[in-house]
Amino acid sequence: MKKKIGKAAIIALITASFILWPDVLTVMGTGGWSSTGLELFIPILLVLVIWLLRLIVKLSRFLEGKVQNKKEGLSSQVIPGILVGWLLGILFSGELRMYGFELAAERSEPLIKAIERYIHDNGEPPDSMAVLVPTYLAEIPAKLPPIEIITDPERLTAYGDTPWVLSAMVSKNLENWDLFIYFPDQEYPERGFGGVIERLGAWAYVHE
Repeated sequence: MKKKIGKAAIIALITASFILWPDVLTVMGTGGWSSTGLELFIPILLVLVIWLLRLIVKLSRFLEGKVQNKKEGLSSQVIPGILVGWLLGILFSGELRMYGFELAAERSEPLIKAIERYIHDNGEPPDSMAVLVPTYLAEIPAKLPPIEIITDPERLTAYGDTPWVLSAMVSKNLENWDLFIYFPDQEYPERGFGGVIERLGAWAYVHE
């Protein structure tokens, strides 16, 4: 019994790690900013395949008139392990992802200060972050989402009355258009831009 529980626990850990891996990359700042969300469905698909195979085997034995083996096979540990791991992955994925974006917000501080110095010297925001290098920044800070600075008046109308915006598309799945945004006044509504807004330090995350 203990061995069965141990095997199921290992499978649960592997499944949860598989689901959480993109969020771990986000915390590390090395990726995972956007994902297809397929990692959420593959474990369930695997469970269905295993269940279907078990059903086919039982049906085949029944048709052949063979006595059913009452001893539980490995699948009896695999399926519960996958399901438990899937639930744990779903439970912790959101919090881990948001923590990763909180860290990204902190890492962006040198970039924001450089933009503010550029505006002070030139009277307007830079058209791109590349012009900040090397006068205002030695290099663009690493471990950040694919951020762009928006200064075009037509595009800014979507964000309200603000002179410039830092924005990154950080979709969580194929039907999702989440945003990671920074306003210079740091005034964010509770809802807007297509979703619910969560404050993360000086930044905001739009859950579409």
